[in-house]
Amino acid sequence: MLLEPSEHMELEQLLSDSCAWGDHGDPADWVLKLCTEGFALRGPGVDLTREQFEQWITLRAAAPFETRHQWTNLRVLAVDGDAVDIEWLECVHRRDEGSDVTIRTVGDIADRWVRTPDGWRLASRTITPVFDPPPAYWNGAEVSAAHPDV
Repeated sequence: MLLEPSEHMELEQLLSDSCAWGDHGDPADWVLKLCTEGFALRGPGVDLTREQFEQWITLRAAAPFETRHQWTNLRVLAVDGDAVDIEWLECVHRRDEGSDVTIRTVGDIADRWVRTPDGWRLASRTITPVFDPPPAYWNGAEVSAAHPDV
């Protein structure tokens, strides 16, 4: 089964919107709107539930740095009824407050999206860093005010 062009465009828009929401410090309520109840975020040293991801994004919104997320190379891997598996590449540009150096990280992203009565929702995301080791906060750091590097 193929993904309809309009559905492909919906997923592209959701990726763009979620990157912008994170970049511009929008409240974490978008996590609840975007992610399913059983959502999981995985990566090296990270295994977050939707609630933990929401906490992470809440802390991130107040963090002393600015980011810009870019995504590209979206590929549809599988369509199974109301579930779609996609892969894409993300580059995150980060500048800490008071610094004139921009840090860049690149990751391969594997998502599973599911169609619900309210539209597409993100069921899972796996991030695999490319080129460099993952940022320090990926090494098992807890989501808390003590770890503002989220």
